[in-house]
Amino acid sequence: MSTQLEDRAKEARLLRRRSELDRLTYVRKVGELAPLGSQREIAKVLGIAQPNVSKMLKAAAAAPKLVEGFSGADPYEIAERYAIGELTLFQLVDELLRWDYPPTKNRTDGYDDLVFSVPGSWDDVVRAVDHELIDGRTYDFLLREGADHDARSEAAGLPYTGFTADEAREAAQRFVDGTSGDVLAGVA
Repeated sequence: MSTQLEDRAKEARLLRRRSELDRLTYVRKVGELAPLGSQREIAKVLGIAQPNVSKMLKAAAAAPKLVEGFSGADPYEIAERYAIGELTLFQLVDELLRWDYPPTKNRTDGYDDLVFSVPGSWDDVVRAVDHELIDGRTYDFLLREGADHDARSEAAGLPYTGFTADEAREAAQRFVDGTSGDVLAGVA
């Protein structure tokens, strides 16, 4: 495969991802309008047909909800938004450290050894690395910080609580200071 093809494909993938995230954001925004007026009123102010509003509201009801205080509905969406340049490296690391990851133990259906991905879990971060949304250096930092945090909590006899906002900001700043700086990404 030629380098020119790879470079152009990378640009096309980034544009596709940006388009999909813009669509998701649009659907969510239209969903926020539902309690403010009728479908006819929403259609009028948006300049679209009422049947399109109906479709958008159904899509909004099915769309994953943003988690308060985060830029996405799950760690993968956060990584996607970083990859298209919506988030800085600081924001990415901060949010992924603060995320409350559910446990991923016992991920089989009980009948076979297939492992199922747990939505909102660390699996999303692994998938983001696999899809080149975040780089290995960032992944290693997140993994190391999480393990260190867990070890400190365990040594203090405390239950797992995850990172506080201050702890996450401090760690994110350390990481950004140790890299090339807090720049907009675009690694997709």
